[in-house]
Amino acid sequence: MTTCGALSDADAAIDLRRFRPNVYVDTGPDQGRFVEDEWIGHALAAGPTVLLDEFAPTLWCVTSTLAQEGLPHDRRVLRRMADTHQGCLGVYASVRSPGTVRVGDEVRLR
Repeated sequence: MTTCGALSDADAAIDLRRFRPNVYVDTGPDQGRFVEDEWIGHALAAGPTVLLDEFAPTLWCVTSTLAQEGLPHDRRVLRRMADTHQGCLGVYASVRSPGTVRVGDEVRLR
């Protein structure tokens, strides 16, 4: 899971496609912070049955800078993550309760 807004600026436009998340949570307008940091130590309920926990920051490597379909090679992406958030963006999570999550399902921090 990842949020990109806190990293974007005039020098490095962070594009979600670079990170290929399994789940993307739209946390609303850019809040100037990494919302996913607040999930660490908590659980996140998504949809009617899914429960995620054991969050850990996702540390990125050079793969986030590589050219991909519709995106050029861009070293600024990783540099911006390193300067702003210790090279991390998004979180890993464990699935405590499986199920189906659909676009538009409610996500709640527990």
